[in-house]
Amino acid sequence: MERQPWKKHAAIAVVLGVGFLLLVGAALGTPGSGVLPDPGPPAPGTRVQARGTLDTNAGPNLVINSKSGVQLRTSASTDLVTQVIAIAPGGHTGWHSHPGPVLVTVKEGSLQLIYADDTSCQGRVYEAGDSFIDRGDETVHIARASPLSGVVLWATYFVPGTPLTTGFRIDAPDPGTGC
Repeated sequence: MERQPWKKHAAIAVVLGVGFLLLVGAALGTPGSGVLPDPGPPAPGTRVQARGTLDTNAGPNLVINSKSGVQLRTSASTDLVTQVIAIAPGGHTGWHSHPGPVLVTVKEGSLQLIYADDTSCQGRVYEAGDSFIDRGDETVHIARASPLSGVVLWATYFVPGTPLTTGFRIDAPDPGTGC
């Protein structure tokens, strides 16, 4: 039987190459899957619908205390960004975070929101008509669309920082929880 050492070397090269790609992918963040591109109105996608800076004419601090009990306070310039996001059945956002809070309403379908510190990987399920607040503060999470219906949601991001230039999504590597 003839020895073919090149096969052994080729196998080692393939294993090292795949390992390198997995390591680089984890280090750079986890891309979403099934996040639908925005073909424009009326179909939803990921287009930013509007972005603007809260009026800071009276200074950088904004304090609102409504009679209904809602309180809002900012200590620096803050943008508001509204986006419609559509994710195909079984798709997900990839692991990510946001620099500030996000107000989210599920318009169609359902999603499972899992924070990186949730070792049970159960998260919480939100259905059409539900709203929730992602606390922001760069808390890493992933949102998974229902495998049956997908999901369409509206998100309004509070983006602290330089007006109209600060990003509102921060990609994150897989936290290794197996979720």
